[in-house]
Amino acid sequence: MKKLFLLITLLSGLFLSGQVRIDEPYKRLFINTGWAASHTVEQYQRGAVYIMFQNIEYKTISDMEMLKIGDDIDEAILTYTEMLNTLSLAKGTYVLTNGIKVSKRGNSLIVRSGRGVTDGYTLIYKMQCTKGIKRLRQLK
Repeated sequence: MKKLFLLITLLSGLFLSGQVRIDEPYKRLFINTGWAASHTVEQYQRGAVYIMFQNIEYKTISDMEMLKIGDDIDEAILTYTEMLNTLSLAKGTYVLTNGIKVSKRGNSLIVRSGRGVTDGYTLIYKMQCTKGIKRLRQLK
């Protein structure tokens, strides 16, 4: 009797788990890899595009940060284009049209998720900007 009850419980659990559908609030567009830092480009249901990255400031903890780069794919392309153009300028801190502050340092940009205690930063390279523009244009 106990075995029959256990078997029925296991089988009903398998059938019920197959019926559950989870709607993700976002869809992953692509992963943008770089020399020292990579980020994932995601689009949320309302169309906004974000990059999600491992916080370089805290390498020992798995601290993921999110940064909105556009309200839609066109604005995200513009953000990547502005970052690419900033890489050709002199070292310094620049503000993109969507308000994101980037600091040019050598051949990379430091992009911060904010100025709070728990906020962090990532590096973005020229090839990542080029790849981001290309992939987003393909998705348009």
